[in-house]
Amino acid sequence: GIPAVRGHESIPRRAESLLYQAQGDVEGAIKLAIYESKVHWSDAARKVLLACIPFVGLAASTMDMLWSQLRLAATVASLYGHDVYASEIQYRILLCIVQSNVSY
Repeated sequence: GIPAVRGHESIPRRAESLLYQAQGDVEGAIKLAIYESKVHWSDAARKVLLACIPFVGLAASTMDMLWSQLRLAATVASLYGHDVYASEIQYRILLCIVQSNVSY
């Protein structure tokens, strides 16, 4: 399953909060999630500085980007009513992120 991470609310709770803010409109909640996931200047500066650290910086920066993309994809899945704790849904969420790099 998806492990709990301190400092981050669960995906279903995040989806519920976005849905409440969008007054029950799923598409509006998705737009809000996308808007909130965009990188702000302070985050961009942190990520650039992180990437400059020899040996571990680039890997940490890449993992940070992957984490953000996975949370956004999982939030969208949850907004559409999918159980993000189900293995099949987790597989599909991961596939959404890596799909462009997979050749068939």
